Amino acid sequence: MVPAILAEGEGRVGISDDIAAAPPPRHLANATLFMLARNSDVDSAVNSVREVEDRFNRNYGYPWVFLNEEPFSDDFKRCAPISPFRWPLL
Repeated sequence: MVPAILAEGEGRVGISDDIAAAPPPRHLANATLFMLARNSDVDSAVNSVREVEDRFNRNYGYPWVFLNEEPFSDDFKRCAPISPFRWPLL
């Protein structure tokens, strides 16, 4: 049965393989990734960030905010993977 919106004799329109294979457009949420960390947590913080970046954020590029009760050390900042980061104090 032909749908009513198609005129008599019209067939269905096929979708080319290129269009069918194309990913849907992405609409990113307005988001930021937060982490509470101390300077002494540098190794575990870097591992956690790398996991999230590898599995999720590499597709989206959300910025990171690290929170600490004292200024982050240069060592902590240097170990952070390349991505948008901010370093505010609590």
